[in-house]
Amino acid sequence: MKKSINAVLIAALGLGLGSTVSPAFGQPFQSDSDWTWSAHSNCAPPRSDSVAWVEENGLRFLRFQLRDGDIGNCPTDNERAHSERFNKPYSERAEWRGPAFASEPGSYELSFNVRFLQGFDQTRVDETFFQIKDCPTSAVPVMAKIGQWETARGERARIKFELGPGTGNTRQHSQFISNDVLDGEWHTVTAQFYTGEPMRLAVQIDGIPVLPETPFGTAPQCGQPSLRIGIYRPGDLDGNSHSIVDYDNVNVRPLPGE
Repeated sequence: MKKSINAVLIAALGLGLGSTVSPAFGQPFQSDSDWTWSAHSNCAPPRSDSVAWVEENGLRFLRFQLRDGDIGNCPTDNERAHSERFNKPYSERAEWRGPAFASEPGSYELSFNVRFLQGFDQTRVDETFFQIKDCPTSAVPVMAKIGQWETARGERARIKFELGPGTGNTRQHSQFISNDVLDGEWHTVTAQFYTGEPMRLAVQIDGIPVLPETPFGTAPQCGQPSLRIGIYRPGDLDGNSHSIVDYDNVNVRPLPGE
């Protein structure tokens, strides 16, 4: 990541050269004209500007940001037992969630445009940018994360997928990706997800595979699976970065049957 360039970019944007509107928590599901997916805040955001619709150069998109100490308002975010289990003091969270997949097994393609503006540099690679989940427990089908800058490797980011975390049968895939993905430019994420047994997931960024099709044990089904976008990360007593990420064109469509 070109941190100095991004710092200039953020200063120029001022988080609002374009107009911003922060949706109130508890509002009905929201979407945009170029989205086929609708959603709302997973839990009350930590600040009034943690989630906001932004209009910039004729483009309308959704922005998420977390500052150090932005503890989430979901039940486990500041729960001692949960924090001790996952070796963190608390959880920081600004997310939207919405139904995306039917309860019956099926294949889907999800896609969205994403722009990472700053942050996402945790060395433990534990900062999510999308999740698939349906249970209120920590048993999650998919967690997609970015972090871990390596100066010896040209400050490239590492992307990590945790498949079936919390189920006792977690699969992980981790690899370095080009720093171009975190350069303040828009990039396209596409994924193919099969919800049956076993579940399968493949992911591409700008058409380049970052996760080959990978089967993994089905997480417990608690209802209609949901897609989550935004930021979820462990708190850090030494301080977390100020992370900002934008989303647009969030779409989910069924694929032909197996």
